[in-house]
Amino acid sequence: MNKNQEHLLVKSLLNETRQAEEEQLTHLLTSNTHAIDSLNDWKKIYLLLQNFNPQFSRYFIKHTLNRLAHQRLIQQTQRDLYKWMLRLSMSAVAAVFLLLMYVIWQENSLSIDGLLGITNLWSGDFTNLLANY
Repeated sequence: MNKNQEHLLVKSLLNETRQAEEEQLTHLLTSNTHAIDSLNDWKKIYLLLQNFNPQFSRYFIKHTLNRLAHQRLIQQTQRDLYKWMLRLSMSAVAAVFLLLMYVIWQENSLSIDGLLGITNLWSGDFTNLLANY
């Protein structure tokens, strides 16, 4: 059975079918035994839910509304954090861009040595730097 046929069975239980749908339902039930079984299953579920009487504590509504308010607060906090992170990341991107522009201006190239600041060092400079430690 497809979803439209299942939907038609449920509508028939709720007495929400029109004349054309009644004809489709009659044709479906006479031609398909699986539809009859499915309709019986839906009837059992309908009767079970119809007789169901939930027992809630007297503070259920209060707790539910507090939980919803807390959810809204969490969502607002997440949106604010996202905005703050976006502003921070844009500032960081601008700082990195300015730093790269400064390196290119000073070194006239964008090499790894220029980025690390070691373009003018000789191999002897490393031993002098390390000898002091």
